[in-house]
Amino acid sequence: MAIGRMILVAAALVGAPLAGAAAAPQILQLVATNGAIELVCDHGTCAAEFTTMCLQQERNGPVDGTEYLVLEGSDIAVEFTRADGSVRRLPAAAMGLTFKTVRAYLAMEITLPQNEYREYDATSAAISVGRNAFLVPRPVADDPQPITTAEIKQVTGRHAAIARSFQSDFETELAIARITNELINALPAEPPYGYRRQETARAGVPDAALARIAGREPNAGARKGALESYRTCRLEMFVERYGSVRRCLERQHDRIMDYVNHQYW
Repeated sequence: MAIGRMILVAAALVGAPLAGAAAAPQILQLVATNGAIELVCDHGTCAAEFTTMCLQQERNGPVDGTEYLVLEGSDIAVEFTRADGSVRRLPAAAMGLTFKTVRAYLAMEITLPQNEYREYDATSAAISVGRNAFLVPRPVADDPQPITTAEIKQVTGRHAAIARSFQSDFETELAIARITNELINALPAEPPYGYRRQETARAGVPDAALARIAGREPNAGARKGALESYRTCRLEMFVERYGSVRRCLERQHDRIMDYVNHQYW
C-alpha cells in the first residue's frame, strides 16, 4: 500500500464542528472474507456486516455507530452481478459506501445506496475484503488527539511486520469468526443493526445457505467450530437468553474475536 496516497483519505475529510469532541478511536482492520459477502437491500439501502479487528490497544474503542473511512489502497471491492451472470468488480473508493461500527471494534456494517446498485444494471451486489483493508475514524473538528499521518504509518507498518505469523497462528479462530459472520448475515437483521424484517425467535439459516457457507471453508476445524456455535444458538435456552439466533451468533462471533484481538495486542 502506498502510504502517501492512503494518508490523503485520513487527512482530507473533516466533519462538521463537534463541541467537546472526544479523542479519535482506534484504527481498525477489516478481516479478510472468503469470497464476497452479498448485500441485502431494503428501504433504498443495501447492507451487510463484516468482521473487524482493533490495531491500537492504546486508543479507546469506538462506540456503536462511529463512522469510518477506508485508507486508500485498501483491498476492498464491490462486485455487481448482472442477470446474464457477468460480474463487474469496482474498488471501494469508487463507490458511495458507508462504514459504521455496530459492536465496538468487533464488527462493521457496510452500506451502499441502492441507486448505485441499480446504476450498474445489477441483480445483486456483494463486497469482498482482502488481507490489507484498513479503516480510520472519520475526522471531526476539535478532536483533542486526532490520528496523524505518522500514526497511520506506524500502525499499518507494525501490522505488516506481524500479520503473516499472526494469521497463521490464529487461522482457525479467524476462520470460525468468518463463517459465523456469514451465518449472521444470512439471518434477518434486527434494529438497530440493519434493514430487514425482525427475526422470529426460532428463525434459522436455510439449509442451502448453511451448506454453501460452511462448504467454502477449507479449514475443517473452523467448519466444525462454527457449526457447533450455530447449533448451540438454535437451542431453546439460548434463543430465550439472547432473544434470537442472530443475537446469539453475534455474541459467539464477538467472543472469539475479542480473544483473537487480545492475542494480537
